[in-house]
Amino acid sequence: MDYNWEDESKPYSSDDAYEDLEKLKEMLHEAQRKINRGKLEKSDIDLSINIEMDENNK
Repeated sequence: MDYNWEDESKPYSSDDAYEDLEKLKEMLHEAQRKINRGKLEKSDIDLSINIEMDENNK
């Protein structure tokens, strides 16, 4: 999967970051649909994603 942060030929903009988050969200949703719940519960994988926005960054 191509991410905008990998392209060093241009500055990394807010729009680029948003596009990358959308790609990651889709990838994680696909993994969630495919994962075996029993296997996940037995593993030590614990993932929580929280994005906090600075009030000055609108």
